[in-house]
Amino acid sequence: MRIKGLIPVIAGLMLLVVLGSALAMWYDTLKIKATISTGDVDVKFGSVNSVESDHGKPWVANCYVKTEGIEDEDLGNSYGNNDLDLNITIENGYPSYWCNVTFEVNNTGTIP
Repeated sequence: MRIKGLIPVIAGLMLLVVLGSALAMWYDTLKIKATISTGDVDVKFGSVNSVESDHGKPWVANCYVKTEGIEDEDLGNSYGNNDLDLNITIENGYPSYWCNVTFEVNNTGTIP
């Protein structure tokens, strides 16, 4: 007869343990401290070519292509001073003159 009286008490205690565990897991806080560093993209110009038109008056017009580094515009940039310009200049261009410029952009950074 004593066992019949203990069964509801044990069941009640088990219910309290399960509910207490569920409540503790519900209000648990997970804190993660991590440092994530990404790669950087650092570009430079490779080969630069220009082809001028061979019809019309090629002795009149000229096409100049020049790459140059410029002053760092973003002073907060911690990746270095690598601001580049590609200057294309056409002198004495006329209506049927054309200049075809091809250039290569190479990534020297850590991102593939």
